[in-house]
Amino acid sequence: MHIPRLKVWKLREPNVKQEFARLVTDRKDEVFEADIVESKWNAMKEVWQKATEQVCGWQKDHRGIVKHGGGMMR
Repeated sequence: MHIPRLKVWKLREPNVKQEFARLVTDRKDEVFEADIVESKWNAMKEVWQKATEQVCGWQKDHRGIVKHGGGMMR
């Protein structure tokens, strides 16, 4: 079963990190507009997740590919 995952390791790349920071900064008002603590956390989570999706993307589903010692084969 494939579990979709964000490619967060891409945030180590300086240009990706910079774009992520820009997107989060652009949407920071959404967090400040929330009045209840739980709403702030949810807004922050959504801002971070959407920025990560946009900048890093999701892993592809590699079902059907069998890994062998020397490489991958179908």
